[in-house]
Amino acid sequence: MFWVAVLPGLLAVTLLLFGLREPEPRRAEKRFNPITIANLERLGTTYWWVACIGAVFTLAGRIAALPAVSTPALTLAHTLTSQVLVIAVTRRPGA
Repeated sequence: MFWVAVLPGLLAVTLLLFGLREPEPRRAEKRFNPITIANLERLGTTYWWVACIGAVFTLAGRIAALPAVSTPALTLAHTLTSQVLVIAVTRRPGA
């Protein structure tokens, strides 16, 4: 069964090596940054609400790492940092 999984990988690598050609590089064009204040303002309030809610959920998922980050300030040994992180993750509500 292992070979069944290997065959598509070998086929993909063969296509990359022999079947695809890189396009010729273009002449240098004037490039610009599309992120401007005007473009950010055009996104609207709905986008920013969704982005902020996503940021809050992302931070909430990483909050368990805060004790491990602050352990040097508490003068704990660096070897205890991973243990503090494991305890913080396993002892939090909902874990």
